[in-house]
Amino acid sequence: MKIKQFIETITQNPWLNMLIFVAMLISAGNEVWQSIQQFELGAHHGVFLYALLQCLKTLPDLFEPLESLKGTE
Repeated sequence: MKIKQFIETITQNPWLNMLIFVAMLISAGNEVWQSIQQFELGAHHGVFLYALLQCLKTLPDLFEPLESLKGTE
């Protein structure tokens, strides 16, 4: 397998993407939770929103194989 194909395979895997985005959500969410009482705005707020958006964008890719099993598209 060529390096380019290997990198494309890894970066286009919806399960791996979801795992990474959930890890980002958890770590940034922890930082957001700790900073709520101090009302501090930081980069972790942006990371949290970005990870949340990416999770939502990845969900349809995860459900696509399930729809093909049911025969509905």
